[in-house]
Amino acid sequence: MSALANGELELFSTFFSRAPMVRWYLHELGLGAKCKISDPMADAEAAKRNPSPFGKMPSLCDIENGKPVGIFESGAVLMYLADKYTNLDTPAKRANLNQWLFFVNASLCPLIMRQDPSGKVTGTALSQDPLPKDIAALEKILGERAWLAGDDFSAADVAAGSYLLYVKELFKDVDMSRLPNTAAYMERCRKRPGYAVAWPPADAPAYGHCPAAAAVADK
Repeated sequence: MSALANGELELFSTFFSRAPMVRWYLHELGLGAKCKISDPMADAEAAKRNPSPFGKMPSLCDIENGKPVGIFESGAVLMYLADKYTNLDTPAKRANLNQWLFFVNASLCPLIMRQDPSGKVTGTALSQDPLPKDIAALEKILGERAWLAGDDFSAADVAAGSYLLYVKELFKDVDMSRLPNTAAYMERCRKRPGYAVAWPPADAPAYGHCPAAAAVADK
């Protein structure tokens, strides 16, 4: 576990991972400058500190009441940061955010990036006709509100926006005119101040801007 001072964080990240999603949220919270970025794939000592029992990224180390705390899985890290650094002061507020994070990871992501048994991305349901009911329902919801979990941008939008914006990189032929509300939401997310800081430009070498891109790059 990391030896951090109070107020410091350590994010364990590697090139092909969902760690930029966490970095985006850290910047939205004003914590980007307080977070050390470590790559366990390139640093043996960082690999020893990585709190994930599976050696995966992203994961996060923090200090709570003088004691180290380790969190792994992107959704859990986003929940932790939101719980600690935003005004989730009631069970109802926490549940409202968490239900959207669960939806994104359990339902939306598998639709956006369909995979074969080997884990290779083979396509996206956003090009399906008719659209899956969850995608159609999300389109309706995004026509009624700017952000998923309430009036303000939240960790739910970091997660949903990250996955949806993969579509522009991985599946350039998808016709988003069928989903105008979703397309407008994606653009709102892309313009957030933390997005450009956390995600390298689209012409980054080896598809480094998108952890799933390598899986379809050789198709």
